[in-house]
Amino acid sequence: MMTSKLLLPVALLMMAGAFGSPAAVAGEPVTQDLKVQFTYSPSASATDVYSGLSRTARDACTAAGRRSLQQQMQEKACAKQLLDSAVARIGRADVAQLHQNQSGPYASAG
Repeated sequence: MMTSKLLLPVALLMMAGAFGSPAAVAGEPVTQDLKVQFTYSPSASATDVYSGLSRTARDACTAAGRRSLQQQMQEKACAKQLLDSAVARIGRADVAQLHQNQSGPYASAG
């Protein structure tokens, strides 16, 4: 049985604290371009698709090592933006419903 996988490129201008940069040391947010490619199987369940999208967004936005609380918050915001964009672009109502349920009532806050 052959399964097809779809690639979903998503570009995002990310707010991230770059280590050691003068702006980061001064506590100012630093922007960087981030291009992420999501891969998923169209025949997979909504749970499997959403789990893969979430993992890809989190991995793309998370820096290794110790990070300040501000950097961790920026990483979470980055992952949320990527996931929001990916869910919207694939256009599956079941995945969108799962995303809405997982995001909770405070998803737009922050």
